[in-house]
Amino acid sequence: MSKLKKDKIQSVEFNYVIAKERPCWIDDDFTLEKMRENEFARIRVFFHDNAPDQKASARAITLEQYGWNNIEKLQEALLENFEKCNRAIYTKYKGELNLKFAAVSLDKENWYETTKEKICLCTGGKKKIYSLFSHLRNVFAHSRFTIRNIEGETDFIFIFEDAYTRKWKNDKGIAQKEFDVSARMILKKTTLLKWIEIIEGGERAFARQVSLCEK
Repeated sequence: MSKLKKDKIQSVEFNYVIAKERPCWIDDDFTLEKMRENEFARIRVFFHDNAPDQKASARAITLEQYGWNNIEKLQEALLENFEKCNRAIYTKYKGELNLKFAAVSLDKENWYETTKEKICLCTGGKKKIYSLFSHLRNVFAHSRFTIRNIEGETDFIFIFEDAYTRKWKNDKGIAQKEFDVSARMILKKTTLLKWIEIIEGGERAFARQVSLCEK
């Protein structure tokens, strides 16, 4: 089987981005090593177990419990600041993701071979911040991520892909299955830890910090 066919990532028929059930980039010893570290545990617990405002987790903590009432302000603190230095694209419709991925070079077979931070996801009509939390919760829940070292740095990169199983029957009545991709993200450990710090600190603490920086 050819590499292109083996690592097929796009379905022309459905206009969706399709991924393998267990892509080759997931399996590596470095990820397993980093998963044992305390910082990884903090990131996973925060975005998966205590997933902000995610009803899918019984241990979810709401943004209000963290002291955030102005969701627009939090979205600005996390995403708009991120977007000043990095590429981030959002779409309401999953069928448009193939084009959106191409715009940020996340459509290639080796899309994960980069250390540049990027976000490209389907919001489904939700606020960007809620969609981000949802996709992060999913990738940790399904272990659809890997961790890569950044040469010459102490920081490292998380490579995330959110995908869900879509089943149907073909014209002959034979069951078919594909993994439809709804998000791809490449984020540094320090970025995720900074986001956690901002959220856990609450809206008032963030406002004070911004005020001090502006003086």
